[in-house]
Amino acid sequence: MLSQIRWQRRFNHPVKVERQALLWMIIALIPATLVHWEVLPVWLILFAAGVTVFRVAVFKGWIAELNKWLKTSLMVLCLLLFIWTSRSLFTVENAVGFFVLAYSLKLVELRSQRDAYIFSFMTLFLLTLGLLFSQSLFRTVYVFFFLGIGLVALAAVSTRVKLSSLTGSLGRVYSLMLLALPLLAILYVVFPRFGPLWSMPLKSTSAFTGLDDTVSPGDVANLAQSGERAFRVTFENEVPPKKELYWRGLILDRYNNGRWSRSFIQQNVERWNRGGINLSRDDPFDYEVLLDPHNREWGFALANARLVSGDAYTTNQGLVRFTKDVKSATWYRLADQSPAYEELTLTEAKRYSRLPIEENPRTREWARDIQSRFGSPREQINHVLEYLNQNEFFYTLSPPLLPRANRADEFLFGTRRGFCEHYASSIGILFRALGIPTRMVTGYQGGEWNTQGGFLVVHQYDAHAWLEVWLEQEGWVRVDPTAAVAPARVESGIRDAVAGEGTFLQNSPLDLARFNHVNVISWIREQAEYLNYQWVSMVVNYDQESQRSLLGRLSGKDDIRYVAVLLAILAAVVFGALGIYSVWPEWKKGRKQPIQRLYHRFIRKLAAKNSNIHAGMTPRQVLSAAGAAQSRSSVEYRQNIRLIAQGFEQLLYVDEPQEASRRQILRQLKAKINRL
Repeated sequence: MLSQIRWQRRFNHPVKVERQALLWMIIALIPATLVHWEVLPVWLILFAAGVTVFRVAVFKGWIAELNKWLKTSLMVLCLLLFIWTSRSLFTVENAVGFFVLAYSLKLVELRSQRDAYIFSFMTLFLLTLGLLFSQSLFRTVYVFFFLGIGLVALAAVSTRVKLSSLTGSLGRVYSLMLLALPLLAILYVVFPRFGPLWSMPLKSTSAFTGLDDTVSPGDVANLAQSGERAFRVTFENEVPPKKELYWRGLILDRYNNGRWSRSFIQQNVERWNRGGINLSRDDPFDYEVLLDPHNREWGFALANARLVSGDAYTTNQGLVRFTKDVKSATWYRLADQSPAYEELTLTEAKRYSRLPIEENPRTREWARDIQSRFGSPREQINHVLEYLNQNEFFYTLSPPLLPRANRADEFLFGTRRGFCEHYASSIGILFRALGIPTRMVTGYQGGEWNTQGGFLVVHQYDAHAWLEVWLEQEGWVRVDPTAAVAPARVESGIRDAVAGEGTFLQNSPLDLARFNHVNVISWIREQAEYLNYQWVSMVVNYDQESQRSLLGRLSGKDDIRYVAVLLAILAAVVFGALGIYSVWPEWKKGRKQPIQRLYHRFIRKLAAKNSNIHAGMTPRQVLSAAGAAQSRSSVEYRQNIRLIAQGFEQLLYVDEPQEASRRQILRQLKAKINRL
């Protein structure tokens, strides 16, 4: 009955959240929510901020708690708003958004210690969800740093844990996290590898980054205003000249209404004409690509490349394709191969020469004039490139808008100012009007060399579009009209090509790449890029094949039994080291207090014969308790106990003797205790 009353009292009067705990929970809430700012709707971020202000105001006593009807109404309103903004789609982003909504609503009703526990655990989970969308070194450090604050908040919630200063609380938590770091690293290396959660084929609404599979004038120019990284490349042998670094990604063979795109036939060619997948890292290769996530299924490679290893394949057109969208940093290796001559069928030649009827009449007229003056396709192409080079055509990131109809006419005979897709599109139409099979290729050109790490970094502003034409007895040949207009674009990069007009990354004023001419900023960018590359390649991309290769080098074998033995040995070493580390302070403390250790030994010997004696007694209390058993003890035994008690009193309560005298007394006491 009494226990039932106590339970009812506890249920009706829950333990309230203390001021210190609420402060820590709010501190942890801010980074846990902001880590998802890219995928959360604006209203949800503002709602979380408003709820935080509300909870602080309630705690201060400025406003009252909401009653259950207001809470219910708020919950229903938020759910309806969330369903409307999420369009009822079940995606990763919406799942995280729903969790943030529930997280914020939990803060509205936070009153008891039980609510605070749930809220603190939700904070920790919400922080780790930040690794779903990015696994960069900066994001990982961010998550682990604020996990420490989340753990401090969880400790503050408990009434049994009294936190002292800010530095002291954080110091204890981070010291424990650092203590667990070696074990975490060892388990990460030797534990059987499974695909991470972010590599699962989850539905996502995040906009892809990088190139699209359709291009119209202005698309690539907009992309060139982004300083985000596209991929990194390490070369096994000599690095090709910058003007030869054309990273092919997409072949656009269909032109209609001013837009180039992949035809249905082209998509089927990429999907069905595929090679095998090889995950081994032991085969020879010429260069390795570490592709950043862009939420699409294509990769990038130089011409005449063959994929050697990686979770991808190469088509018979030399394109790199993945079986699913790239949602995390992904590596693959390629080898150069001799170019193969590809014969075109009549149907394919018509497909690569097809143009809308009665569009761009002036361009068609120019094509007829060229055909009348030059016989072979090679001569016609050279004439067009020479014409672009010797006449007033301008390469710019801020081209004027073109009309929806007859864009090639307006560009070639009107504005003459454009970016790479303007030239590739207009000249591609001209080549098709000449009867030359032509296709547009989009990808990247060039890259920035990282001297610290010895690898090439390709950014979004390196995006490029060029042409490939089919010539008799030569096959597909690259033709870049932009190189004829602005040679600096392919020889030194877009920064130098548009240096005169100052439009490089003009839409990203805080991007450090804009200030790369400053030596300090250039050094910082290079070091940060190098560290992030090492993190992604060695940690994030540490998969089953990497583990097999590493363990094979360490043990000479890659059998799972050796992995298990190695895991057991390493676990024993780590746990043994942690055990020694945990008992070391007490052992060291005991070594510094020989009087206490000897006194406890004395108590244990007497307690074995007299149950009334225990460790909490003083020497005089021990002597009194031992006197009750004098009738059963010899005179020598009683005299020995009295001398021992007097010796401990002298050491513990009298002024501390000299070191030599202290050691002598300890030796005498030890001898007397041994005779008991």
